Amino acid sequence: MPRQIAAYQPPSSVELEARVHTLELQVASLTEAVRSLAGRATEAGSTQPAD
Repeated sequence: MPRQIAAYQPPSSVELEARVHTLELQVASLTEAVRSLAGRATEAGSTQPAD
């Protein structure tokens, strides 16, 4: 028999705001990581000898 949640309560506005804030921080961190990696790739590409 599947288990059912008897008293489901949607998250409160405060909980949703906290989740959004956490996601915003994660996006900012990932954006910085991508920029850093892209910069390294650009630097590495400019030091490669031309064919």
